[in-house]
Amino acid sequence: MSAEARAKISAAHKGKRMSEETKAKIAAASALRKHSAEERAKISAALKGKPRRTRGVKRGPLSAETRAKMSVAAKKRLADPRNHPMYGKHFSEESKAKNSASHKGRVPWNKGLKA
Repeated sequence: MSAEARAKISAAHKGKRMSEETKAKIAAASALRKHSAEERAKISAALKGKPRRTRGVKRGPLSAETRAKMSVAAKKRLADPRNHPMYGKHFSEESKAKNSASHKGRVPWNKGLKA
């Protein structure tokens, strides 16, 4: 397919939304699909030599240098209180009550530690 034809198709589909029924059909069809041995070999060959996708994977303890860099970056970012994720937000009375109830009877993490 030519690049021009692909661009035309892409433009025609811009802004369109799939119905929930269509999304469900696509999800059901792809959930049942299994890759053949040949397909798995092809995928494996294509991924050889590339770094693994590690988003969200812990990689062990960070070095002191890295932690210091992260600290400086966070302090710089949060120097303006408007950059704080909770800036301008308030907990509802219901949320406050739930939070209070969930913490009742808990022993504080620093109870018994000497300063």
